[in-house]
Amino acid sequence: TAHHQRDQAETVLLRALRGCGPNGLSGIPARARLGTGLLLRPLLGWPQASVADYAQAHQLRWVEDPSNAAGRFDRNFIRHAAWPLLEQRWRGAEATLARLAELAGEQRRATASLADDWLEQQRAVSSLPVAALRGLAPPARALVVRRWLMRGGLCPPSAARLRSGLDALLGAVPQRLPSMAWGEHSLRRYRERLYLTAARLPAAPAAPLTWHPEGPPLRLAGLGVLSGE
Repeated sequence: TAHHQRDQAETVLLRALRGCGPNGLSGIPARARLGTGLLLRPLLGWPQASVADYAQAHQLRWVEDPSNAAGRFDRNFIRHAAWPLLEQRWRGAEATLARLAELAGEQRRATASLADDWLEQQRAVSSLPVAALRGLAPPARALVVRRWLMRGGLCPPSAARLRSGLDALLGAVPQRLPSMAWGEHSLRRYRERLYLTAARLPAAPAAPLTWHPEGPPLRLAGLGVLSGE
């Protein structure tokens, strides 16, 4: 796709105004997975004026989305009303905000690597150890849990919801079986580990289930698989 540097700058500014964190400030990725393929944005580092000049000089034809002129959209307000004023005051704002996205992206990748190292050291694949999480500072604790959820393909809760939820999960006495729900998902504490489940657990089976640890895995509807491994 033909996203350029101005698109990146607008994205960073819009996300900053919405109160996002470093992940949001990293802006539009130049390379991202899309289904079984990749979405590439090779013009992301090129200024908007350069792309427009090239297109006109080579008489390129393109399709203009009619919604780009609709002022009710936040991005269009920034593009048509706010951006001309910003450039009058701060020339080079496009490149500066794009640079911010690059720096935020570097920080995001570095913190993700640190979180991955911690998860591997704890062998935290299907669950998280409560004792080890307690040993982390609150920001680092939220970071590794967020990373663990994202590695599982989930969208984590908001920063405030995650912080308060982890405080409740780690501070409650074990007998309470505390949980934190958001959307269709929930983090639950059981036997000093945190597990990811559906927000609403399925009803218990009407009849007893028979399973032997040395036998084949037992599939529990809505809960997962019980295995002797």
